[in-house]
Amino acid sequence: MKHSQAAERYAKAALSLAYEQGSGAVFAQQVNDLLATLNGSEALVAYLHNPTVEQATKQQAVAAVAPQSHQIMHGLWSALAQNKRMDLLAEVLTAYERLDAEKNKIAQATVVSAAPLTDAVVNTLKDKLAQAVQKTIALDAQVDTSLIGGFIVKVDDLAYDASVAHQLSQLKEQLTQVNNR
Repeated sequence: MKHSQAAERYAKAALSLAYEQGSGAVFAQQVNDLLATLNGSEALVAYLHNPTVEQATKQQAVAAVAPQSHQIMHGLWSALAQNKRMDLLAEVLTAYERLDAEKNKIAQATVVSAAPLTDAVVNTLKDKLAQAVQKTIALDAQVDTSLIGGFIVKVDDLAYDASVAHQLSQLKEQLTQVNNR
């Protein structure tokens, strides 16, 4: 919990500075890129969490994987290193993405369907979700054949399951209740 609050503070400071300098979009893309690098490298994350490695060395390692980073990013690394918090980098970047999405009224949505969706269906779904939540929708479309048919949509704290597998599960539950009477 303590780390989450600290990560939140660093993320808020970086967000404020990025938008103050008019670099919000550029910095957000660099945050996304670096977070993808961290998520794809267990070794780098383990290195950042290693207490025997000096903070300045950790900072240099991150700078080596993201050499063209914005000055705000370098300032963030520097602040984390000075405060012995380089292990929080991924958490700070994740918090930044969430805060940036909130600021720009963007909701992350996921649709899982039994078969790939056409572009027209994806666009219609994005439009309907945007109307429902009054935000721009960033949609991640996935395929899960175990759904048999239909789809599951999740956006913010809302979920809608219109899959055949879910409907069959509900029918089985209802039949079980009828047989147990």
